[in-house]
Amino acid sequence: MIYIITLSAIVGVLGVYYYFFKNLNYFKKYGIFYKPPLPILGNMGPLIFRLKSSAELAKEFYNLHSEAKYVGVFDIPTRPVIMVRDLELIKSITLKHFDTFPDHRNVVDGRQDPLFGTNLFSIRGDTWRQTRSILTPAFTSSKMKGMFKLMSECGGDFSTFLAQLPPEQRMMQMRDVFTRYTNDVIATCAFGISVDSMKNPNNEFYVYGKEATALTIVALIKVYIFRSLPWLARLINLRLIRQEVADFF
Repeated sequence: MIYIITLSAIVGVLGVYYYFFKNLNYFKKYGIFYKPPLPILGNMGPLIFRLKSSAELAKEFYNLHSEAKYVGVFDIPTRPVIMVRDLELIKSITLKHFDTFPDHRNVVDGRQDPLFGTNLFSIRGDTWRQTRSILTPAFTSSKMKGMFKLMSECGGDFSTFLAQLPPEQRMMQMRDVFTRYTNDVIATCAFGISVDSMKNPNNEFYVYGKEATALTIVALIKVYIFRSLPWLARLINLRLIRQEVADFF
């Protein structure tokens, strides 16, 4: 019995080692310049531990090699990803050969978390193709002009609110202020509702939206499980956000 347990443990350890370490030399094998990864974390450690923003990390990856048309980086858990730097190559991928590269990366299973798994940045295949055909008319010049008018109205309400604040209340967190303005623009342009998050800071649209998009440690751990251990996410029926928030949207 002890031999079976020992053998199972060895096989398990080797399986885990292979899963997390198998791709560490992926780009080296193909002669692609890359940033050496850490096991399990890939190159995403600074983002996971909130040492850098996603924009700062993307800029760091982009600047890895000033002459390369593309560089290699590692997502979690050491999943190889190509970052394209060359403008002509980007055009070739997104325009000329779009049919070869039509899909988004699927981070969250839509069957487990419909809100995040079926949003514009996650849908794939025929669903994405149909959605593109539906959305394209929404971005004509006339529709964009209409949206600009709505954005301008939100900006007017925003500036009026700030101008009317008494002097003792004029010191504020600009991140919070502009988050509320952005929330109002999205609510107006995408959902057709007016919420005025400056005057009504606790409106449901803002509160639930903030919770849904908050990059907390718990949220990052959930994303890691979705990306690294999808079978475990399915087993425990993991959801990225609370059901109450998903039902609201």
